[in-house]
Amino acid sequence: MIHIKHVILPMLLVTCSASAAPVFPLKVSVNNRYLVDQQEKPFLIHGDSPWEIIWQLTKEEASEYFDHRVNQGFNTVLVNLIPDKLSDNNHPFTKNRYGFMPFKNPEDFTTAVPEYFDHAEWFVDEAGKRGLLVFLFPCYLGSSTTWLDELHSNGVDKAQAYGEFLAKRFTKYPNIIWVMGGDRDPEYAMAEHNALAESIHKHDPQHLMTYHGSVHSSSTIYHDAEWLGINMAYNYRETYVQTHEDYHREPIKPTFMGESGYERESNDLRYGTPQRIRRQAYWTLLAGSCGHLYGSAFWHFRPGWRESLDWTGVKQMKHVRDFFESIPWYELVPEFEKQLILDGQGEYGSKEDYITASATPDHKVAVLYMSVARRVRLNLALFPASIKARWFDPSSGIYTDATNELIANQGDRWFTPPARDCDGDWILLLEAR
Repeated sequence: MIHIKHVILPMLLVTCSASAAPVFPLKVSVNNRYLVDQQEKPFLIHGDSPWEIIWQLTKEEASEYFDHRVNQGFNTVLVNLIPDKLSDNNHPFTKNRYGFMPFKNPEDFTTAVPEYFDHAEWFVDEAGKRGLLVFLFPCYLGSSTTWLDELHSNGVDKAQAYGEFLAKRFTKYPNIIWVMGGDRDPEYAMAEHNALAESIHKHDPQHLMTYHGSVHSSSTIYHDAEWLGINMAYNYRETYVQTHEDYHREPIKPTFMGESGYERESNDLRYGTPQRIRRQAYWTLLAGSCGHLYGSAFWHFRPGWRESLDWTGVKQMKHVRDFFESIPWYELVPEFEKQLILDGQGEYGSKEDYITASATPDHKVAVLYMSVARRVRLNLALFPASIKARWFDPSSGIYTDATNELIANQGDRWFTPPARDCDGDWILLLEAR
């Protein structure tokens, strides 16, 4: 019984830590690398992307979704405030499940329908009661023409008025980060888009803001914008590449992976397998990111959405959060100069084989993620004491000791992951003891 308690207790501690409710609103850490809550507790963004949930589901269905995702370890959701798709061939007159459109006249953003935004407020409030952060798009620009034309036709003054309206409506909910853009850059509506962003920031300064445009980082267009507090990476390349680029930008701002491949979707002709979903999360978190968002092919909540809540890839996302919250993830610094990995790192920018690695500045903790299993040679002299080495299986969440005893912090050593009859990705965790 004593041995069993020693095995189980750390797992319980991780679970309790992951479930502790943050004190919103979030803010940027002192070193500008990650987010913290009002008690200075680091907040690891670990989210889902239920884009259309505000108008597609009833309150009962949304509550069911919330509870399911919280039980799976998620602490964040990304959603559109107003309908963004041509799903009913009626855009921009799409109604929510209670029969309300966001505007009486979409050409006039000052004609907001109170009942529509009441329901949106309910959604944000219910998320907050469950400790969930909400990334909220005030006006999704769209992959084709969705809301971009309407924003432009409203003009700068009405864009500013809409921003003030939203700020005053939602400022009382501390669990929000505003997201400008939406799958498209502002183009001919740049003046109106910027006016909307600046108005929200002026009237709701307590909430951070970010940007999601075309397939690039928010830093490409808005890194120096006063209202942009955190960068969002959006790419279908290997996720560490864009994260590394943002990590090196000045002034320093936190960055996180807002979108890449979605489970069972293939926007870039590469199918969203569970292994792909895992690797893009671990790659970006070990490249200097302060979080990531998962997404599935049922982001639109069409029939079948309930079954998608338990797909293999999404269930494995809990292992991501449990792993990182068991170590000081917020202290990790990406490996750029090949001090730790001496051989076997793979080709940078390749689709599969590159190993991302991070370590705390004192090298008491180092983490490597290999998306393809292979030997790797490490410099152990970097560590301040003998080393406990463990392999972590990201598909199961199970640890395996790399050796039966501590390893001397001298010279270099080859490490080879255990064999298993499934995807070959592994994490190597090294801790000085």
